[in-house]
Order: sequence, then structure tokens, then C-alpha cells
Amino acid sequence: MMNDRGVSAVDSVAASQVPPAGSLNVDHVSHFIPDMDEASTALECLGFTLTPFSAQSHRLERGGPLVPAGTANRCVMLKRGYLEFLTPTAETPVADQLRSAMRRYVGIHLVAFGTAAAQADHERLVKQGFEPLAPVALQRPISTETGEDTGRFTVVRVPPGTMAEGRIQYCQQLTPELLWQRRWLSHRNGAAGLAAVFVCVRDPAEAAQRYSRFTGAPAAPYRNSWRLDTARGTLILIGAEIFARSAFRLQLYRG
Repeated sequence: MMNDRGVSAVDSVAASQVPPAGSLNVDHVSHFIPDMDEASTALECLGFTLTPFSAQSHRLERGGPLVPAGTANRCVMLKRGYLEFLTPTAETPVADQLRSAMRRYVGIHLVAFGTAAAQADHERLVKQGFEPLAPVALQRPISTETGEDTGRFTVVRVPPGTMAEGRIQYCQQLTPELLWQRRWLSHRNGAAGLAAVFVCVRDPAEAAQRYSRFTGAPAAPYRNSWRLDTARGTLILIGAEIFARSAFRLQLYRG
């Protein structure tokens, strides 16, 4: 069975990306990078298959005009979640946030929790005192094997600095069948899924309680750190001095 985009409507990989109602998953992490060409070459050498370069657009208010976000990406699509590589392309507030983050370091600055109900997550964040920004409708062009289409997302963010570790947000995938195309899911290095995200924090216990309020998921002590389990994927909050111990990292990978 095919839908009006010419994409299989029963693709099990794409269908599994959106979590069940009332739960969340680890949807993706985003690396902020200054040079897409350099990053693309490095990722391909590491055995990853990349999606095409794609500029992003957004609506700043419901029903408002679609305007360029000033950012663009390429992605490593996995059978469970994905890795995004995001770069600034213009002088916009969103692009300036990327540049500001990269002055700290080049690398992962964004963790996106997947959701089936962005508006409900926004309401919960309001009740928990996070003062979230209004949900943002994002979209970007995506090529398919039959032509070009538009990938659409709803994102819920909190003001910069609210979560000191980076841009921690919610993402509701509205067109997963366009992102998780089978031609992008095979990687020479065998990568298959985003299993866990490690977040180095100053105070793991404080961060655990804050992330628990943010996500609605319980936090539990775990090997001198804290963890939050989602329907798919784990967030591990850990002090930098503990993470620096290579033996600890090996234990986590094996566990």
C-alpha cells in the first residue's frame, strides 16, 4: 500500500519512530558544526550514510508566514532514532544560538525527546515552571525516490539557559516516513540505533530531578550516576570526573 507521497504506508521502521501516546523516546541528538563539508567527509570516512544537505524553515507563530531558520542539516538516519549535524547558514536568531554554543565547543548541544503530543508536553512544562516557548512548526525539503517532499515537525523548546546543558527539547515527527527512508538506513560501520545519551553535569542529583520534571520520567541512581529510561533510549546524567574514567565508560557500554 502506498500513500500520496509514493512512500510505503506500512514501513515498520518509520512507523516505530513516534512513541506511543503518553510516553517519549530519545528521538535524536544534534551536533552543531561550523563546516558541513568537512563534517560530511569525516562522517563518510567513518562509514555513515548521510542524507542530502537540507535548509530549514519555520513559522514563528501559528498561521504565520514560513521563513528561513538560517540553519541547515545533514543526518545519519538509524533504525532507532538519528544523529543530526546542524550548521548556521545566515544571520538569524536561531543561527546565532548555534554560533554562541559553538564558541563553547563544537559538538553535541541538543537532545530531542520524541513525543506523540507536543502540545501536552508544552502544557506539562508550563505546570512545572519551565516557561516553555510557544510550539514551533518546522519543515525542510526532503528528496524521495519519486521527487521532492516536505518533512514536518513540531518542536517545543524552553528559553536559552533554562537547561544549562544545552538545547533540551521535544520533537513531534509528523512525517516519519520521509525521514526514515530505507535507502539511508544502511551504514558500512553497522550503526543501527541511538541507545543512550550521556550528559555531563555539575550536580548529577540536581540534574536528575530537573530532567525528571522536564520529561515526566522517573530518575534512578545508576553506577555513581543517574539515569532516565524512556520507551526507547536512556539518558545518563554523570559528573565529568566520573565520566573521564575509561573503566566506567566500558562498564556502561557493556551493561
